[in-house]
Amino acid sequence: HVSRAIEELDAAGLAGTATEMQLQMSLAGATMFTRGVMPQAINAMRRALDIAVQIGDTDYRLRCLRMIGGCELFVGEHDAAIRTLETFASVAAAADPSALPDGETHLGLAEIYLGRLQSSRRRLERLYEHSLQDLNDPRDLYLGRLALENIEEYKKNSTYDVMYPTFCNDIILYKQHIEEI
Repeated sequence: HVSRAIEELDAAGLAGTATEMQLQMSLAGATMFTRGVMPQAINAMRRALDIAVQIGDTDYRLRCLRMIGGCELFVGEHDAAIRTLETFASVAAAADPSALPDGETHLGLAEIYLGRLQSSRRRLERLYEHSLQDLNDPRDLYLGRLALENIEEYKKNSTYDVMYPTFCNDIILYKQHIEEI
């Protein structure tokens, strides 16, 4: 249904509007969670990002950057993922500092995923120390703390086939924690 709605946007005079941006993100999420990270999902995210930038919607710009960065990471586009997540952090710092812990957490996790354990540890420790005073959303702090606690485990098991399941287990624990909040 979302795909069909997007097809009708031009005729309705809504192409390039917030409505299209929201529909594109819905399509991206639905596609990604039902069929996986496919070109259709990535294209929808990128279209939503373009619109968010054009209309100056910081919230959706950050949502798109976070989602695109995560997808790039999981499909093996590691350098692109780091660049995207760094863009998220710079946009958040300039336009919505309350989103910065989210960006830093995702960057820290990306660094763990890529084996940059020392850099990740420094980033997550800095976030944790700063967040003890200022964090509005305890979910980000929990995920960062969980990753920080497991850095030693990641170091011991630095092969992908051992580290990736540990990383996935942390994400599962994070999702369970969010459900409890």
